Amino acid sequence: MKKNSKKYTILIVVVIGMISMSYAQQRGGQRQEREQRPEPPSFEELLEKMDTNNDGKLAKDEVAGPLARDFKRIDTNEDGFISEDELPKGKPDRKRRKTKNKGGLTLTTVFKDMDNDKDKKIAKTEAKGAIANHFDEFDLDNDGYISKIEMGKALKKINSNN
Repeated sequence: MKKNSKKYTILIVVVIGMISMSYAQQRGGQRQEREQRPEPPSFEELLEKMDTNNDGKLAKDEVAGPLARDFKRIDTNEDGFISEDELPKGKPDRKRRKTKNKGGLTLTTVFKDMDNDKDKKIAKTEAKGAIANHFDEFDLDNDGYISKIEMGKALKKINSNN
């Protein structure tokens, strides 16, 4: 009887190992497909497709997709056009971007600075400065705390009104 239970145990371990290897191979294949995406178009290709007035520049009303969405960030000299020098080189950064203001602060750093008890929410007693002065505007669900999501939504609302 002990021999049979050992055989079954070994058989189960082998089957689990084979299933794990098969799953890992499938995941690896998906990763390779993602890595083989085509390169982003060159500036010349973008001009050919989007430069409707043929001035050799890409204006905000001419671009579409990610260029339109990120126009302000890409137009680093703020002249209202995307030039070849301003176009990001290489593959696009797929990481979530943190918007920085002129002081270099991010929503995350401001939030962490105020969240003294590290409970991932800011109580009225933890709030500082303008956030303390306008706490009720940031506390969208009126639960007495500001979550990071609430702070982000409130800041978007404030920025859209300006």
